[in-house]
Amino acid sequence: MENITHSFVVVGVDTSNFPPKQFSTACWEIPPESVADFVAGAVATAYERIGHGELEIRIVPITA
Repeated sequence: MENITHSFVVVGVDTSNFPPKQFSTACWEIPPESVADFVAGAVATAYERIGHGELEIRIVPITA
């Protein structure tokens, strides 16, 4: 049986200010059933670090 995991970067950018503030975090080898929890945690951290402006959130897959 193959272990399936996902690796990705969650990026949050404040689009309401210049220069824009940014937060990003890499998530490595996350099992499929935990992806939503990791993304939710990263988005919450982005709002805490950047503030409550207009954030654009992107999830960028890491492929090797």
